[in-house]
Amino acid sequence: MKSLKSGILITSIGVLLAFMSVVYTSCYKVAELNPEICQDLICQNKGYCFSDTAKKTHYCKCPFGYTGDSCSILVNQKFIGSWTITETLISSNNHSYSWGGTPYTGTMTAGSVPYAFFINNFRGSTMFNEVNCVIDSLNDNLGNNFLFEPEFTPIQNSNFHITGGNGSTPVSSANETYPLSMSGVYYTNWTNPGYMSGNFPQKDTISFTMTRQ
Repeated sequence: MKSLKSGILITSIGVLLAFMSVVYTSCYKVAELNPEICQDLICQNKGYCFSDTAKKTHYCKCPFGYTGDSCSILVNQKFIGSWTITETLISSNNHSYSWGGTPYTGTMTAGSVPYAFFINNFRGSTMFNEVNCVIDSLNDNLGNNFLFEPEFTPIQNSNFHITGGNGSTPVSSANETYPLSMSGVYYTNWTNPGYMSGNFPQKDTISFTMTRQ
């Protein structure tokens, strides 16, 4: 009976030691990939180093508004600069109305936060300066889409409103920090005396393309 108990005890201890050996080995293997892997990567602007042990790699995870290998690039920088803009009316409740097609120069300047910027001389008029835009989705911190936000009303014409819209860089340039082109649509709501005697607002949908100068 005593030998049976001793055999059970020895077997139990053997199983426990084998389990501890597996746990120790597993933890050690994971630790081999991770403990100091981020020492060679400095992430800026409150980004942090993320280590992917499965893929044996590490990279910076950037906060909203920053991009780049070390989170050093403001995501709105890809939009800043001078652009050749072409606009075309694609739909309107005033079916006799047509507009657009003549290229003009617009400029984009940085907003007060890293995910916002302004379009100046939009629609080819200084009346449309500082049209506010914000990054819509970072798409893995690349910031390829933006929204017209909030509603924009020129001081010189309180009856005209840009009520929204969106733009994006081409899929082929999704990884570029400074894309060469963009496109999108925006919407307007305004009082046109020539449409229904000005009793109803004219609503237009306008497409645009932008090419970096």
